[in-house]
Amino acid sequence: MFKIIITLLIILLLPVYVFAGYNKPGGTIGQFMAVGISARAASLGEAIIANVNDISAIYYNPGAMINIENWDALFTHTWYPADVSMAFMGLGRHISQNQVVALSITSLYTDEMVVRTQLQPEGTGETFYCVNYMAALGFSSYLTDRFSFGVNAKFIHLGYWSGKFNSNSWGIDVGALFRSGIQGLNIGVAINNLGPDIKVINESYNITTSFNAGISADILKSDYHNLSVMTSWNKPESGEEKAALGFEYDFKKFLFARSGYKFNHDTESWSFGIGMMQSINKVKITADYSYSDFNVLPDIQRISIGFIF
Repeated sequence: MFKIIITLLIILLLPVYVFAGYNKPGGTIGQFMAVGISARAASLGEAIIANVNDISAIYYNPGAMINIENWDALFTHTWYPADVSMAFMGLGRHISQNQVVALSITSLYTDEMVVRTQLQPEGTGETFYCVNYMAALGFSSYLTDRFSFGVNAKFIHLGYWSGKFNSNSWGIDVGALFRSGIQGLNIGVAINNLGPDIKVINESYNITTSFNAGISADILKSDYHNLSVMTSWNKPESGEEKAALGFEYDFKKFLFARSGYKFNHDTESWSFGIGMMQSINKVKITADYSYSDFNVLPDIQRISIGFIF
């Protein structure tokens, strides 16, 4: 069994190694598919490839979707500069003790904006908006008692200039999670956004493929206090390797404090967040907030609300 697990991990990590030296700046499109969608993840620097415990796993590592309880729903809103917003909705459930199915929708959209030109800087009288979205269907299953695997199929829509220019495509994610059973040590790997080129007007672009690996472990674990550390490595097709480090503390699985740092990022650096989880009539309700420093750009805030039942 151990040989099988090691073989599976090598198979999944091989593309990460192969693409570590591959760099194609400016050659991809659909960057919203590489932006964080969970307040918990964002506060941890998104170092959660090996430590995803809710339905946001459908976005980060489909192999970790098996971690959810019977039903899991998550809603997130992110505020970006220039009247740009991002929303995520995910729902997953166990169809058996060892299998999970899930659905999600991720959308990046703008408010209606005024068309301006050099000759008419106050506006031409026209307006426009943009909407990009991605719908995913995911499946995750245990292959052994310590190793789980997952895959997503995605429909991708890019809409520009109030829908006058539209492009559609598809993609897949694959991921895996290994649980050592020793001090909460987990190893996670994921390949996100594999798919064909997307044609926009008269040009074709690759979708934003990325290769990810991560490790997490418990530093402190007791009935009242828990502290976990996690790290991840990310290689996007269109850029250099990036890394992240995150820490999560919780008091009795009720109050949470989180912090993270991203290394080798052009704009992002440190982040922090808080969260809480409360049971009401057999339904666990989670609320998370994150704040991310973007250096010269306005800082980013996210709010996530989850329901576990």
